[in-house]
Amino acid sequence: MSLLVALVRKELRVELRSLQGTVAAAMLVLALLLLLRFTLTNDEIAQARLAPAILWSVLLFAGLGLLTHTALREGDRGTGEMLRLAPLPRATLFLGAWAGNLVLLSGLTLLAFGFYILLFGNSFGADWLPALAILLLSAVGVSAAGTLTTQAAAPLPGAWMLGTLLAIPLLLFTVVEASLRALQALLLDDAGVATAVALLLLYDLAFLAGGAWLSELAD
Repeated sequence: MSLLVALVRKELRVELRSLQGTVAAAMLVLALLLLLRFTLTNDEIAQARLAPAILWSVLLFAGLGLLTHTALREGDRGTGEMLRLAPLPRATLFLGAWAGNLVLLSGLTLLAFGFYILLFGNSFGADWLPALAILLLSAVGVSAAGTLTTQAAAPLPGAWMLGTLLAIPLLLFTVVEASLRALQALLLDDAGVATAVALLLLYDLAFLAGGAWLSELAD
């Protein structure tokens, strides 16, 4: 456990020293939300059903961009190669990178949710806290799948785009779909929220366990 904590602290310390990835991702979130705000009409915004789609359109691209930055940063500095040469389980290295990315992605999710409420209003009403909890729970699976694909693509040409292109199909029909269903059910006061959240948890665990397993196979 101490090794995993040390890896997470390393990931966060390196990013927080420069803030290159986090600031760029935050600016992208704000730019995309502003674009959607001025593109959609007031009548369309008044339809609360658009809220989950707006949030995920922003979070998916900005979040995967942030994860791509962290993976490429490790390659540019040679940190990832040095860690792979150390006598450490590859699954532990993956979980350390995943946990560090999860913290960054959770912060980005909080920021995006706050910007959304400022620009579009609180579409979720009294259920804003459960909606935020669903998005934060989704960050677990996004971070796992994104860490796996961006690390795999990092040594390849065009890695800055390839990792994102690999992650999007994996996430769209799993974590993102389950999260969208949960948020829509929450807006409609539907009883399907619990089922959608349970499905989301299964996807999160599958990506997390699968990423750790595949990282060991890649050794």
